[in-house]
Amino acid sequence: KYNLPTEGKSFKSFNLISWYVEWQNSIKNIDTITHNATDSPKRQFNSIELISLSRPVLPLISIRTIIQFVVWALKEIPLSLIYLLLGSWQRALMLGEAGLALNMRLLPRERLAKQYLFNNSGAIYRPIWTYEAEAKGAEILFYYYSCNCDGFQLPNGIGQNNHASKFMTWPKYLIWDEHQIEYLHRAISKQSNYEIVGPIWFSDSQTELPSLNGDTIAIFDVQPQNMSNYHLLGLDFDYYRPNIAVKFIEDCVYVAKEKAFPIYWKRKRDIGRLAHPKYINFTKNIIKQNSIFAIDPDISAYRVIEKSSFVISMPFTSTALIAREIGKPSCYYDASGILRLNDRAAHGITIIQSREALIEWIEKVTIENDL
Repeated sequence: KYNLPTEGKSFKSFNLISWYVEWQNSIKNIDTITHNATDSPKRQFNSIELISLSRPVLPLISIRTIIQFVVWALKEIPLSLIYLLLGSWQRALMLGEAGLALNMRLLPRERLAKQYLFNNSGAIYRPIWTYEAEAKGAEILFYYYSCNCDGFQLPNGIGQNNHASKFMTWPKYLIWDEHQIEYLHRAISKQSNYEIVGPIWFSDSQTELPSLNGDTIAIFDVQPQNMSNYHLLGLDFDYYRPNIAVKFIEDCVYVAKEKAFPIYWKRKRDIGRLAHPKYINFTKNIIKQNSIFAIDPDISAYRVIEKSSFVISMPFTSTALIAREIGKPSCYYDASGILRLNDRAAHGITIIQSREALIEWIEKVTIENDL
């Protein structure tokens, strides 16, 4: 529901639907946008109906196509079961996908959307029905609402891509900047078709952001998860550990005190009990002791950045790129001191690795920007 526009608020909402409407290459003069946020009621936005659907492929309505689908199902379901009992599980595994693909193949063109958008949060393999939709003239787009996709580069060797991007076969990717082109070529294919669209707004809430007087620092970290969950992820390199996350906040608080700046602190998202207990206990105490305003994680980073004077992000969260796009001084702070200063995942953003260097950076950009 946070991907949808907020209603009746005085502030601008930085959500996916609003971004799409403003995007220069969106389909114009559309009357409906469908989505899978099932907890959001039907409503209008800029004369466009926003409708929740349980699945993206509309059901068949003509008797002829319904009969065709039923005949296929009556043959395919028993066959899949027989193959499964004989030890060939692939047919049964793909039965649901095959059904959606046939549904799309039998669907009349007027019941298709003009565009279907998927994001980088877990969408690796294309649904088979998207090939059928593409063959009928629909545009299939894969968009990155985040750029924190690359593996870390360590001084003793090149980091690896932690995502199975090489398996992606989407026809077109919407990316943020030129630095992401190299990522696409390396992680997916040099033949990848893409369009640079700048930062993509994703989600926002209806919560008002508190206003602070004077210069402020916005810090964006990534909560470390408890160790049992990390073991399930099986990462080859684990950067978001409690000691690094704690030191990141400690050093940012130290710098803010030195400069007498209040802090907007926004977590990447609320992960509840998945957060590491050491991190939870530390942040509770430091908020009580210092001028830190903990921001609701559901509030868009754009709104926080707009009200800030300086932006410090944990490597390599996308907030640093958003700040650069908006025109705010932005850097990555590597509290561990183990990352390469020219890491490709930084997209050209300055990487800082000590408290002293962080203070120097603030003083330098203050002079350069006449803040």
